[in-house]
Amino acid sequence: MMLSEFEKLTGLEVTTAEYEKIEAEYMESPDDKAKFCKMWLKKGGLQRLHNARLEEIEHLKKTIEDLEHKLDEEQDWQISHKYGTHYQKTSYDHLTKRCSNGHQFESEAKAAEFISSQYGFDKDRIVFIHDVEVYETNRHGITRLKERLTRFPYYVGCRANYARFDVRCCGGSMQWELVDGALKDYSTPPFLSDEEQ
Repeated sequence: MMLSEFEKLTGLEVTTAEYEKIEAEYMESPDDKAKFCKMWLKKGGLQRLHNARLEEIEHLKKTIEDLEHKLDEEQDWQISHKYGTHYQKTSYDHLTKRCSNGHQFESEAKAAEFISSQYGFDKDRIVFIHDVEVYETNRHGITRLKERLTRFPYYVGCRANYARFDVRCCGGSMQWELVDGALKDYSTPPFLSDEEQ
């Protein structure tokens, strides 16, 4: 029996590799082509084919995951120091624990007043941003988004504080991050699509 005959008799499309297994069954069967195909369908052949395909899909997914992991290791992805947040997650988590009563600023208006008094920005132009991004850069200089985090302004003291904010100005805004008393420029890669950012 030819592959094309099997497909015609069963109404299925199978690969050459799949048909080789089916043909081995056929060669051991005393039935003619038509009866074999009918019995093959009746005795769960389609379900076996389906299960084998699912197994192959899972195997291919695992292979892809392994290859992606090896590629990531080869490309040596590291947290970007140029783009995204400059405050490690563990440091931010530690700061939030120290602020046991929640946000130490009574309001974002109070946080804006603090930043204005310390750094000279017009408090009415300060806009707090609660979403920050962590980017990775590889050995080839390619940058990708690793994760998004939600953060709020916190204040424990002049050397223990955090805020991500923009300052509105003519033609757009300047992006900043206050990290433990130091003002850092907050940048996002210019080439990432909206889906990636």
